[in-house]
Amino acid sequence: MELCRAVRTDPQWQELPIVFLTAHREMETVQQVFAVGGDDYVVKPVVGAELLARITHRLERSRLLQSLSTKDPLTGLANQFQSNRDLQHLIAQAEKNQQSVCLIILSVTDFRQINIKYGHQAGNEVLQRWSRLFQSAFCSGEVLGYWGNGEFVVGVSGLTKTEVNHRLSEILTTLRQQIFTAFDGDRFQVICNFAVVEYPNDGLTIQSLYQVAAGHNS
Repeated sequence: MELCRAVRTDPQWQELPIVFLTAHREMETVQQVFAVGGDDYVVKPVVGAELLARITHRLERSRLLQSLSTKDPLTGLANQFQSNRDLQHLIAQAEKNQQSVCLIILSVTDFRQINIKYGHQAGNEVLQRWSRLFQSAFCSGEVLGYWGNGEFVVGVSGLTKTEVNHRLSEILTTLRQQIFTAFDGDRFQVICNFAVVEYPNDGLTIQSLYQVAAGHNS
């Protein structure tokens, strides 16, 4: 009981699924198990198949809930809450290793107007295709997230702003070459606004870096 309570108060492990295996059957014990944060309760002696089924079900449910709470459902990328946490971890590691971190902001120009003119389905197609392109381009441990309203963020450690800008040139060219088709058959292209800022030169926190990036978006 005490171990379960301790796990539930630890920010790093509080989402860990916990199944109690016990010989106690009285209602008071069952209530206490769930009161301290237990997810399931199995009475001994237990049949192996039943225990396995309960653990498997609990893990699947835990993965589903974690995915729903940390991922943007449209793009499949980390949502703002999760990617912000990942970026903070990236900066903490960079500070420890005396490295730089670059924050890239990439956004769909006039995203609201695209939705109005071509429909939300077309806007969704833009976001999904950009997401796939970004996942192909940033697959070496970078932090990649979607913050809503057509705005993507990327965190890259170990590279300077100049090096990141050079790397971005090919990605931006690919984005500009994309052609989308609206529901009524209209074809259109999308312009990408972007900005690159560097920790610690441009700011020491995600918020301060984002503010600088917002002022230099091009």
